[in-house]
Amino acid sequence: GDSCKSMLFGPVLFVVAMILLFWNEGRNVHRLKDLEESMSLVQSLQDTSSISSNMDGMLVHVSGTATTDEYLYDEDFGVTENAL
Repeated sequence: GDSCKSMLFGPVLFVVAMILLFWNEGRNVHRLKDLEESMSLVQSLQDTSSISSNMDGMLVHVSGTATTDEYLYDEDFGVTENAL
């Protein structure tokens, strides 16, 4: 009884695992193609003090330091930290 169920469950589990693996690998290939396309379209901005309107709708990359004077406060634990 139980051994027959186990014998049938193993191959079914194997087939389901192969289907999930194939599906996951297909998603990864699609994601890689999307990232490669993005890398060919991205525009890096060196100066972020003024952003040109001709960059509207484009994929841009900026790098810089973020600062704020705001603080976050947790009343339950009495903790105050800079918001960034």
